Amino acid sequence: AVGPGAKLLVQANLGSSVVCAPIKNGPSTGDFSGNLTILGDHPATTVLSLLEIFGSIIGGNFDIIGNVGTINIAHSLDTDLVIHGTLASLLVGTDPDQNNDTLGGTFTVEGTLNNVTVTGSLTGHLLVKGNATTISVNADPDTSGTNLIDSAATIDIQGTLSTLNVNGGNIGGSVVAGKNIAKASVN
Repeated sequence: AVGPGAKLLVQANLGSSVVCAPIKNGPSTGDFSGNLTILGDHPATTVLSLLEIFGSIIGGNFDIIGNVGTINIAHSLDTDLVIHGTLASLLVGTDPDQNNDTLGGTFTVEGTLNNVTVTGSLTGHLLVKGNATTISVNADPDTSGTNLIDSAATIDIQGTLSTLNVNGGNIGGSVVAGKNIAKASVN
C-alpha cells in the first residue's frame, strides 16, 4: 500500500506500468492515497500502459500528460484524476469479493475515452472532452436495484457517446452528450 503524502513524479514517458499490490501474507489493502504526476513529452504519446491498484485510490490528485492504456482499480476510485490525452480503458470495482465500489471524485479525459466499466456505482463526475465509445455501470449484490448513476453524479461527454449500459439498476444523475448518444440501455 502507498500511504498519505506519497508522490510519484515522472518527467518523461513512463511507457510501462505502475502496480500497487497488497503485501503477500500481510494486512495490506493495496490502497493508494497520494499524488501521481506524469509529464509526458507530448499529449499524443502513450505515457502509461497500465495502472493497476489492488485496492482503492483515496484522496490525492492524478495528473497525466499523454495517452494511457488501462487503469484498473480493484475497489473504488475516489480522487480527482485528469488525463491530458486519451484513455483506452478504465475498470473500477474489478474485485469479485468486494461490493459497493464507486467511481467518485472528478475524472477528466481531454481526448477520447474508449471503455469504462464500473461494477458498483458512479457517484462523481465523469467528463470527456472528446468522444466516448462505451460506458457501462453494472450492479453488484449491494447496489442492485439502486441508482447506479447516483443522483449527484454526472456523465458529460462533449462529443459522441456511442453506448451507455446501466445493468441492474437505475440512472439518478445526469448523462449528457454534446453531439449524440447513439445507444443507451437501462435494465
